[in-house]
Amino acid sequence: MYKKFIAIDQYGNKVFVNHPRKELAELHGVQHVEKVYRHGKNGVAIHIGYVVSGHWYEVLSLNPFKK
Repeated sequence: MYKKFIAIDQYGNKVFVNHPRKELAELHGVQHVEKVYRHGKNGVAIHIGYVVSGHWYEVLSLNPFKK
């Protein structure tokens, strides 16, 4: 099945997931997950990923390539 997201941690490890928050928590065996934000060009905070058990994950959406 096609995965919708890729989560990359601070070490460059990649995890392909459909439900990032849920699957990353299950991967580390925890329930508590914190959100990670980055400031956008206009100063607004943008949600970009999660912190799970000390691992910082940036979550990116994957889109299938169509000709």
